[in-house]
Amino acid sequence: MRTLLKAFAGAFTAFALTVMMVACAQVSDETKAAAGVYNLQSIAMNGTEVSGENIDAVAKRAGVSVLLSLELLDTGKYKLVSMDEPYEGNFKVEGNQITFTDGQDLAGLFENNTVTIDIQAIHAVFKK
Repeated sequence: MRTLLKAFAGAFTAFALTVMMVACAQVSDETKAAAGVYNLQSIAMNGTEVSGENIDAVAKRAGVSVLLSLELLDTGKYKLVSMDEPYEGNFKVEGNQITFTDGQDLAGLFENNTVTIDIQAIHAVFKK
């Protein structure tokens, strides 16, 4: 009886872990709908804003091909390229809030295929 109980407990634990992993891996429809490539529309820092064609000029002066780009995947993963350096993590959309997770959460605004992020003194707007 004790052996049977241990076997059952072990099987139940394995089943419960599998269910939790599958539940955590599910991505909401809102998150899936946000998938796509977002281009930097404007970036502001300390009262100075760069937008439109000036973004490409700033990147060129900095000697990089891309100042900032953002790709949201329908798997709930994101890829951000900043000054040619790649960063990856997870994201989720709930209502008009988008949250990026890469060890630490960063919340932004998601409306009309536009992502707005404020981090420290930087305000960035990306459009799909």
